[in-house]
Amino acid sequence: MSAQALSFRPTRRVIAGALSAVLFAAVLSAPSISVAGGPRPVAPSRGDAIVELGRRLFFDPAVSRSGDNSCASCHEPDHGFSSKERFNDDDFLRARRHSQPLLDLAGGRAFHSDGEFDSISELVALRLGEPSGTPGLFGRPTGASSGYGPTPTTADPRPSAFPTAPTPAGARLPASTPTSGGTTSGGTGSGSAPTTPDDDQPPAAPTPTPPPDAGALPAAPPAVDPVHATPPTPALVGPGARERLGRGGIGAVAKRVEADGRYDEAFGAAYGAPAVSTARIADSIAAFVESIRSTTAPYDRFVAGETSAFDASERRGLALFKGRAGCAQCHVLGGVHAPLTDREFHNTGVARRAVEFGANPADVASRRANEDRGLAFSTTADAHEGQFKTPTLRDVALRAPYMHDGSFETLESVVRYYANGAHRNERLDRRIRPFDASTDDVNDLAAFLRSLTGSVRPGRAPDFSARADATTVRILDAAGHPIPGLRVSLESVGDRLPGAPFDAEPARAAVTDARGALTFAPSKRTHTRVNLPDGLRAPQGAWVPDTCKSLEWTLPIEGRTSLLLILPAGSTVAPRLGADVVTRSFPDAVRRLFLLVSDKTYLDARKRVATYELVGSADVAGKLVARYTAWKPTDAPDRVSLILPTLGGRTEREAEFLVSREARIDLTAGTTPR
Repeated sequence: MSAQALSFRPTRRVIAGALSAVLFAAVLSAPSISVAGGPRPVAPSRGDAIVELGRRLFFDPAVSRSGDNSCASCHEPDHGFSSKERFNDDDFLRARRHSQPLLDLAGGRAFHSDGEFDSISELVALRLGEPSGTPGLFGRPTGASSGYGPTPTTADPRPSAFPTAPTPAGARLPASTPTSGGTTSGGTGSGSAPTTPDDDQPPAAPTPTPPPDAGALPAAPPAVDPVHATPPTPALVGPGARERLGRGGIGAVAKRVEADGRYDEAFGAAYGAPAVSTARIADSIAAFVESIRSTTAPYDRFVAGETSAFDASERRGLALFKGRAGCAQCHVLGGVHAPLTDREFHNTGVARRAVEFGANPADVASRRANEDRGLAFSTTADAHEGQFKTPTLRDVALRAPYMHDGSFETLESVVRYYANGAHRNERLDRRIRPFDASTDDVNDLAAFLRSLTGSVRPGRAPDFSARADATTVRILDAAGHPIPGLRVSLESVGDRLPGAPFDAEPARAAVTDARGALTFAPSKRTHTRVNLPDGLRAPQGAWVPDTCKSLEWTLPIEGRTSLLLILPAGSTVAPRLGADVVTRSFPDAVRRLFLLVSDKTYLDARKRVATYELVGSADVAGKLVARYTAWKPTDAPDRVSLILPTLGGRTEREAEFLVSREARIDLTAGTTPR
């Protein structure tokens, strides 16, 4: 070896090159698994753990502002990751738009129908924030459009990379680049066909983004096609807003998820520590959403050479789709796995139709004030009024109702809408032109659209090594005492795991032991719901992930109370009795009248604090004796009011509500036993 070689010291560039070569070789040698829709590289184990954590958070209702609605409540996997409902309840308000599908979003940006969000992480982070209708990040009410982010105003518009000048005819908005090599023709509506699959290159694999640190906000969106690139969109959440988000409502969900430690193991596997933050929740859910990739459909098999995958009707429909109907101008074909979207924004007349369809002409002007602005909601540009992002047509047969407002029930009705030239308005996309369509044409196009649905559900769960062999839940009262003998039911919920039946398994009964504990093996789903008796609610929700080994619930109760109710023979024994606090008093005569007619005003003047459950009943000395028990919350008073059924109607009585002794109500006073 020469002296020159011995004295050689590698430069930083050489070291970086060597490391790159090692990493490149590692990537080349990494195994891959074949999934329907094409091969995908096996993610590193830590990446898999992040995706699987995100999957479990996606399905858990506790991961929401209300604690009742999970992501999967509106994005149902078996419904194309959309909803069968036209509009869903968004935690506290009714959503204004139909839920979008979550297929093939990796590598995109400008998310939501109106491009409101720069990344999926940002969308999730704000969804976990302030409730719709409350003061938003910039002091304005949230939820005016989507229910997530703040409402732009002329004085304080949302920063955006979208152009605000009028868009020239035929110009493309820089929303993102399709994941395939397909291009749009920008044609006339007579259907200039896009490039064929044989001419296109395979889609580029999305570049993985490393997870943020525990306290960090989501990373910037990935790079876009340089041909249509624009400066990066400034972050919606600026430094001042970050501080408010950290100490405000956006932290409440993360606090709830972390509170009893049920996700400790899952966060530890994903991020190396059990600490929960909004950024980690958003990052892991985004990782799961980006893993949802459409699977092989009959169309894919047909373009790959399997001619028997299509019948004559589907072939005619494909010809119409590429030709006279002009659908392929926005729903891009081509590539190894056609994206069937250009990920751009177009005015298709649907928002204007919602305002004008069936309306009295005199009312149209006033209804225009509530018209959905689409992309203009984010950019505040008049040129973008009524523009919405092109959805992929993958799995479209599963996703009725259709359009961003869910206003079409069938694919045939959508085809007829476009065949008629859509709903005309001053900003209707010039690509949309009427085309002649017979009944057979409509049916053929609909048949082709159904061929775009895969036979395998996207985003299926893999076998996950971090699942617990058994889970132990210990249940205590507010004083820290075990609650033995508590009967619960265990229900399999969440996403299906390999080998799980399509329908959920029957609920299993379980009883806490002397330590207040119950132990169960996780089912073939991602969660087990521990259903407590009526009147009890798990502090952070009833869904326990299959990664959890043990947790402890402290219920805000003092213990059990008991009520002995004595009724005349022949009375009806109610299975439950409400224990209320009266919040507004009425004169006796008015109260008796309200009880007689079941007046809602009177019932609204009561606050339910507990529910008595029937233990049993028996005939004793010509009377009917029933015993009830209820859990007493820590904030409940020592006396409650009950509305009780009688032979003549209903009556109201007060009773002690104490853990130490049994209350007694005798409705037979003054009556003669039969």
